[in-house]
Amino acid sequence: TNDGSVLKELCWALGSIAAGPPQASLVLVKSKFIPPLAALFNGSYIAVRKEVGFLFLSMCSALRQSPCPIFDILANTPGVMSSFIEFINL
Repeated sequence: TNDGSVLKELCWALGSIAAGPPQASLVLVKSKFIPPLAALFNGSYIAVRKEVGFLFLSMCSALRQSPCPIFDILANTPGVMSSFIEFINL
């Protein structure tokens, strides 16, 4: 969907999942959620971009001690770092 309110709620729900046990974030990574989320982070409505930013923060926090290379994945996904810098400056 392109409905901003639906996308915002979907990202909020995924963020809640990611805020749970580290295995939940790992499932999101293994399920290839990062590229479509990165696309939203790079070019969606500001409310959606904020939710994706919080989702990425939750994932990084949950997986900080995991063997999952979440930081490398995010850093190597085009546009994520510049969008993240913009997000933290909001």
